[in-house]
Amino acid sequence: LRGIGITKATTPIQIDRYSNISAGAAVAFLDTSNRFDGWKASFAAKDASIQYNTVDFGKQAPTRLLARITGDKGAVIHIHADNKSGPLIAILTCDGENWKVTQTRVLKTIKGMHHLVLINANDKKAEIDWLRFE
Repeated sequence: LRGIGITKATTPIQIDRYSNISAGAAVAFLDTSNRFDGWKASFAAKDASIQYNTVDFGKQAPTRLLARITGDKGAVIHIHADNKSGPLIAILTCDGENWKVTQTRVLKTIKGMHHLVLINANDKKAEIDWLRFE
Protein backbone atom coordinates (compact mmCIF):
# COMPACT_ATOMS: atom_id res chain seq x y z
CA LEU A 1 0.00 0.00 0.00
CA ARG A 2 2.85 2.45 0.71
CA GLY A 3 5.07 4.38 -1.64
CA ILE A 4 2.59 5.39 -4.30
CA GLY A 5 4.47 8.52 -5.40
CA ILE A 6 2.95 11.96 -5.87
CA THR A 7 -0.81 12.40 -5.45
CA LYS A 8 -2.63 15.39 -6.94
CA ALA A 9 -4.74 17.13 -4.31
CA THR A 10 -7.66 17.34 -6.76
CA THR A 11 -7.91 13.54 -7.08
CA PRO A 12 -9.24 11.20 -4.37
CA ILE A 13 -6.55 10.79 -1.72
CA GLN A 14 -6.72 7.28 -0.29
CA ILE A 15 -5.56 7.95 3.28
CA ASP A 16 -5.28 4.20 3.95
CA ARG A 17 -2.12 4.32 1.79
CA TYR A 18 -0.42 6.23 4.58
CA SER A 19 3.26 6.97 5.09
CA ASN A 20 3.12 6.98 8.89
CA ILE A 21 0.51 5.87 11.44
CA SER A 22 0.24 6.27 15.22
CA ALA A 23 -1.34 4.20 17.96
CA GLY A 24 -5.13 4.55 17.92
CA ALA A 25 -5.27 4.74 14.12
CA ALA A 26 -5.69 1.77 11.78
CA VAL A 27 -6.73 0.71 8.29
CA ALA A 28 -9.36 -1.91 7.52
CA PHE A 29 -11.65 -3.03 4.73
CA LEU A 30 -14.67 -0.81 4.10
CA ASP A 31 -16.75 -3.99 3.95
CA THR A 32 -15.25 -7.28 5.12
CA SER A 33 -17.81 -9.22 3.06
CA ASN A 34 -16.76 -7.38 -0.12
CA ARG A 35 -13.05 -6.66 0.01
CA PHE A 36 -13.11 -5.13 -3.49
CA ASP A 37 -14.87 -2.08 -2.01
CA GLY A 38 -11.49 -0.91 -0.74
CA TRP A 39 -10.03 0.32 2.51
CA LYS A 40 -10.73 2.96 5.14
CA ALA A 41 -8.65 4.78 7.74
CA SER A 42 -9.97 4.65 11.32
CA PHE A 43 -9.22 7.01 14.18
CA ALA A 44 -10.29 5.48 17.51
CA ALA A 45 -8.43 7.58 20.10
CA LYS A 46 -7.66 11.23 20.81
CA ASP A 47 -4.47 12.32 19.00
CA ALA A 48 -4.46 9.22 16.75
CA SER A 49 -2.87 10.30 13.50
CA ILE A 50 -2.09 9.25 9.96
CA GLN A 51 0.43 10.99 7.71
CA TYR A 52 0.08 10.85 3.94
CA ASN A 53 3.16 12.09 2.09
CA THR A 54 3.68 14.01 -1.13
CA VAL A 55 0.43 15.69 -2.11
CA ASP A 56 0.70 18.18 -4.98
CA PHE A 57 -1.61 21.16 -4.53
CA GLY A 58 -0.28 22.81 -7.68
CA LYS A 59 -0.24 26.57 -8.23
CA GLN A 60 -3.91 27.26 -7.49
CA ALA A 61 -4.88 27.05 -3.82
CA PRO A 62 -7.99 24.95 -3.14
CA THR A 63 -10.89 26.52 -1.25
CA ARG A 64 -12.73 23.44 -0.05
CA LEU A 65 -12.18 19.85 1.00
CA LEU A 66 -14.52 16.96 0.23
CA ALA A 67 -14.28 13.73 2.21
CA ARG A 68 -16.21 10.49 2.47
CA ILE A 69 -16.50 9.95 6.21
CA THR A 70 -18.48 8.29 8.96
CA GLY A 71 -18.11 8.18 12.71
CA ASP A 72 -19.50 9.12 16.07
CA LYS A 73 -21.52 12.33 16.24
CA GLY A 74 -19.11 15.11 17.14
CA ALA A 75 -15.94 13.33 16.00
CA VAL A 76 -13.45 15.89 14.70
CA ILE A 77 -10.42 15.34 12.47
CA HIS A 78 -7.86 18.13 12.06
CA ILE A 79 -5.85 18.16 8.84
CA HIS A 80 -2.43 19.77 9.03
CA ALA A 81 0.15 20.51 6.35
CA ASP A 82 3.58 18.86 6.56
CA ASN A 83 3.62 17.63 10.21
CA LYS A 84 1.51 17.40 13.37
CA SER A 85 2.30 20.98 14.37
CA GLY A 86 2.08 22.34 10.82
CA PRO A 87 -0.57 24.79 9.65
CA LEU A 88 -4.17 23.64 10.23
CA ILE A 89 -5.65 23.57 6.75
CA ALA A 90 -9.07 21.96 7.33
CA ILE A 91 -11.38 20.49 9.97
CA LEU A 92 -13.70 17.54 9.30
CA THR A 93 -16.66 16.92 11.63
CA CYS A 94 -18.78 13.75 11.71
CA ASP A 95 -22.51 14.00 12.23
CA GLY A 96 -23.05 10.41 13.36
CA GLU A 97 -24.64 9.26 10.12
CA ASN A 98 -23.53 6.43 7.84
CA TRP A 99 -20.95 7.00 5.13
CA LYS A 100 -21.46 10.25 3.28
CA VAL A 101 -19.48 12.83 1.36
CA THR A 102 -19.12 16.01 3.36
CA GLN A 103 -17.38 19.26 2.54
CA THR A 104 -15.62 21.94 4.53
CA ARG A 105 -13.67 25.05 3.67
CA VAL A 106 -9.90 25.15 3.48
CA LEU A 107 -8.68 27.37 6.32
CA LYS A 108 -5.24 28.31 5.02
CA THR A 109 -3.86 28.96 1.54
CA ILE A 110 -1.87 25.93 0.44
CA LYS A 111 0.06 25.52 -2.81
CA GLY A 112 2.84 23.27 -4.03
CA MET A 113 3.96 19.97 -2.51
CA HIS A 114 3.00 19.06 1.07
CA HIS A 115 2.44 16.11 3.37
CA LEU A 116 -0.96 15.76 5.06
CA VAL A 117 -1.34 14.79 8.71
CA LEU A 118 -4.81 13.85 9.94
CA ILE A 119 -5.28 13.93 13.72
CA ASN A 120 -8.28 12.89 15.81
CA ALA A 121 -9.07 15.99 17.88
CA ASN A 122 -11.17 14.18 20.50
CA ASP A 123 -11.92 10.67 21.78
CA LYS A 124 -14.79 9.97 19.37
CA LYS A 125 -14.31 7.46 16.56
CA ALA A 126 -14.03 8.65 12.94
CA GLU A 127 -13.43 6.79 9.68
CA ILE A 128 -12.35 8.19 6.32
CA ASP A 129 -12.57 6.49 2.93
CA TRP A 130 -10.98 9.29 0.86
CA LEU A 131 -10.58 13.04 0.65
CA ARG A 132 -10.13 15.49 -2.22
CA PHE A 133 -9.42 19.21 -2.49
CA GLU A 134 -11.20 21.59 -4.88
